[in-house]
Amino acid sequence: MYTRFKYLETMERLRLDGRVAIITGSSSGIGEETALLFAKRGARVTLHGRDEKKLADVERRINQPDKTLIVAGDITEAAVRQKLVDATVEKFGRLDILVNNAGFGHFSFIKDLTEEAFDHCLNALLKAPVFLCQAALPHLIQSKGNIVNVSSGLTVAPSPGMFAYATAKVGMEYFMKAASLEFHEIGIRVNTVTPGVIETPIFDKFCPSEEMKTQLLNQNAKQTLLGRNGQPQEVAEAIAFLASDAASFMTAADVFIDGGRRAFYHSGEKAPMPNYDDVMLKTGH
Repeated sequence: MYTRFKYLETMERLRLDGRVAIITGSSSGIGEETALLFAKRGARVTLHGRDEKKLADVERRINQPDKTLIVAGDITEAAVRQKLVDATVEKFGRLDILVNNAGFGHFSFIKDLTEEAFDHCLNALLKAPVFLCQAALPHLIQSKGNIVNVSSGLTVAPSPGMFAYATAKVGMEYFMKAASLEFHEIGIRVNTVTPGVIETPIFDKFCPSEEMKTQLLNQNAKQTLLGRNGQPQEVAEAIAFLASDAASFMTAADVFIDGGRRAFYHSGEKAPMPNYDDVMLKTGH
């Protein structure tokens, strides 16, 4: 019988009291909601992003200045990554959880992809999390902490124009598996959440008009078993679970939050494809 005591014990294991977390990309979307939830569950949180004003807004929403720290900067810069770790430990005395969430969307068909754009995707979405983890490792060893990476459903359901972004995310998933294998003997768990289409501000950047954004989101919603897109809070709940003692037997796990889109894949509407006329013109055909 599931008693009230068992229920309270389970809820207690979901708490993050006394834990210290770095959450990259926490000025909006999934990162913002994760920071809010971590703070609500008792964690002290380092907020990171490039927009100091947005970070300050998140800090105000948390409304616990003694339990928050802002470190602004470009995650691709080694000095920013080191500052994230050093400033966190200086203020809070420890580090227990690293959430690699920072990222951006990039749309480009392969025929139009530039080396600069490809390098930027790999640097921001793969190289930066790997070396931030490396900088944080000595402190995570001390705390027997854990790492949660945020990947993308595009790793299993490819979409035209998203090659560079998805390639970096595939690399992040392999990083999770390799890190969990290498770190298990020092007591560090490493897991990944893989969101499907989540309604975040990133669609405002992708879509030139509100009408196009609505059309895109509606189309994506039809390609899930639940008939809707996800919300940032739903991803945050999974991240908080993986970071908590309730997930103490989970490592090398990839948790999908996609409304069943993987099962629906290949049965939805065909995605728009590139036009190759300009490529053919280059060959003289």
